[in-house]
Amino acid sequence: MIETTDLSTFTLSRRSLIAGGAAATLLPTGLLAADSKPITCSISLQDGRVWIAASIKGSKPMLFIVDTGAAFNMIRPEISAALKLPVANVRGSVGLGKNESQGEFVTAREFVLGGALRVPQVGFTNYDFGKDFHPDMAGILAAGLFTAYDTDIDFEHSQLRIWQQGRPNRDGLIVLPSNITRSDDFNISRKVVVNAVLDGRPYRLLCDTGAPGNVLLFANAAYASGVFSSNRPYAPQRTGGIGGRAAKLSRIVRMQSLQIGPIAIGHPLVEVMNPTVDDHMSDHDGLIGLDLLSAFLLSTDLRTNKLWVGRNNLPIRQPHYSLSGIWLERSRDGSTTTVTDVGAGSPAAVAGLRIGDIVLEPSGFTQAAHAVSGEDGKAVTLKVRRGSETRTISYTPKPWF
Repeated sequence: MIETTDLSTFTLSRRSLIAGGAAATLLPTGLLAADSKPITCSISLQDGRVWIAASIKGSKPMLFIVDTGAAFNMIRPEISAALKLPVANVRGSVGLGKNESQGEFVTAREFVLGGALRVPQVGFTNYDFGKDFHPDMAGILAAGLFTAYDTDIDFEHSQLRIWQQGRPNRDGLIVLPSNITRSDDFNISRKVVVNAVLDGRPYRLLCDTGAPGNVLLFANAAYASGVFSSNRPYAPQRTGGIGGRAAKLSRIVRMQSLQIGPIAIGHPLVEVMNPTVDDHMSDHDGLIGLDLLSAFLLSTDLRTNKLWVGRNNLPIRQPHYSLSGIWLERSRDGSTTTVTDVGAGSPAAVAGLRIGDIVLEPSGFTQAAHAVSGEDGKAVTLKVRRGSETRTISYTPKPWF
């Protein structure tokens, strides 16, 4: 059984990725069709994202995030405008935050990926990522990068390998109960979904390298399973991604086991969305995020529409959760900081902090948020107002489940 541990080192920096993308020899696609060897592109696992360098129309290499949970490619509008990418039409998009948006669909010619793969034309949707994504990011490359051909994502060796003629063998890998989805719209990427069993209950989970964390259960799955319960220890969390942030807080809980085919993972941390949220996300129940996926070599098999995996030497990274176990919100005018959730069994709950308490000291939302997100073992003291009473509550942040 695989146990989860921390991972704090990365094999390739974003700066090295840009330098390698600029210096590599480009291979025209016409030569690749006659070659059974894979096209190999460098990737970087950093800041909870998978990065790859690409250029458009001879531009300097730019950084994109490899997101196997995304349906279509996205690019920042300012980059699209600077490159004068022609507009074909307008399309809508929606993500975990359920915020729908309309973006122009543009065409990028002479797209060179990782200094190795030259593609004559790639479609992107203009999307304003705002401040939720790293400023170095030019855009997102969707699941089609992983499912258009037999493809390996090798996190340990920082490589993306594309087998245009099909992968000749998968010695040392195991096939998972999985399928590569289909769509009637050729602009929408095919995705990889695996069948998993979490604490004895079956789920269909999307393999999503664009999502941090181990496992996320959508609201419908949370409702059906009853996992979202105040009778078990949890830490409050705000789920977010493309489309903004979810309307209600999610919870991180510790579960007993995750089984995916022959792979058994003990005591995973699972993020569970609020079951009262209107959830019509898709036909799957949730997703498997990068913290878990990066511990395996991932290999798509288009002949059988299956995913093969092999355990690498990278440990499964633990998702971070609040060691205080509380969630703070500020009023619209910024004058008040309120405790909006207190995780069952958390140090803050044991110390007596309650939902609705107004934090008086430290004064100001930023100062209060910094205090409660403190280090393991570093004492926290809050002065709060509850109704007409003022009280001082002290506790020590620590992992509690």
